[in-house]
Amino acid sequence: MVNASSTNPEPAVLIVGDDARTAELERRALERRGRRVHTVAGVQEALGALSRDRYLAVLLDYPLPDGEPWTVLEAACEAVPRIPVILVTAKGDERVAAEVIHRGGADYVIKSEGFWDRLPVALDRVIRLSDAEELNERLAAIVESSDDAILSESLDGVITSWNPGAERLFGYSAAEAIGELAAELLAPRGMENQEGQESDVQSTARQGRTTRGL
Repeated sequence: MVNASSTNPEPAVLIVGDDARTAELERRALERRGRRVHTVAGVQEALGALSRDRYLAVLLDYPLPDGEPWTVLEAACEAVPRIPVILVTAKGDERVAAEVIHRGGADYVIKSEGFWDRLPVALDRVIRLSDAEELNERLAAIVESSDDAILSESLDGVITSWNPGAERLFGYSAAEAIGELAAELLAPRGMENQEGQESDVQSTARQGRTTRGL
């Protein structure tokens, strides 16, 4: 067993097992892919681990011997927002799958033929998705807080995004601007006789870059 508080910069994957043999096989499958792993048995040990350490992802066996797995899922999501939680179950029950997604889980994997090969692949996929979501959230925060006007438009010239900087520069709220034609919305602001400048703004918007002023 590898403790999650190791000096390795990547956090471990937390395996919450319903039996020692299954947890051990899961651990081996992930370690063959270079993942660090920390295994615990049951709900209470999982809650203790989540309160002490930060994890990369959680593999949550269903059912668990000492309580509902949803308690662990909720605690994991509270401890690390966007943490991928995969339910590992022997039952291919659509109701269980729907419950996993409803409660914030990332995926579920059925213990069937080829399970040990599918598990690392499923884990890699949800981690990539989680990283992409985090990056998108960071980029969105940068756009929202920027003093520059940042706007984008579709190929047919319809405005698709409009940040607070654009509101200050052009005088239109996002609700007023999004969905409008950029050429029509911007031209009345003294740009109709400045074709070269209008072209620059349109080009900048189409590429999703910023404009500081006119």
